[in-house]
Amino acid sequence: LRQHAQEKLDVGFCKLINGKGEILTRGSLEDCGLADDETLHAMVRRPRIVSNRRAHAFACIRADGTVISWGSNGAGDSGSVKAQLVDVVDLCGTAGAFAALLENQEVVTWGDSTLGGDASSVSLRGVRQIQAAAM
Repeated sequence: LRQHAQEKLDVGFCKLINGKGEILTRGSLEDCGLADDETLHAMVRRPRIVSNRRAHAFACIRADGTVISWGSNGAGDSGSVKAQLVDVVDLCGTAGAFAALLENQEVVTWGDSTLGGDASSVSLRGVRQIQAAAM
């Protein structure tokens, strides 16, 4: 359902919501339990760009929820985690790394490992919000 709506309206969504205010998470109209003449609301995801000044890099959440990044000092190269950067809802950057919060409440990081680009030693599941600190 979400994919069909995105294609017809040519936009990316963060969420589809029925007339009762319930977030629709299942695939088809039947699975979602939508009734005839029921109102369907779409929360549209807008592209968002984040930068990290010292590393001279940028990352952008595209309307489809994927991320593109570019710039210098390794922070702009998200190629190693590109396949994981889908359904992104938030981004933040440090002096040399980026973190992306996914819709499933997981976090993906990339960039300079000493500046937050390698979070393999911590559990980044069940996360609701991300924030970067400048030093």
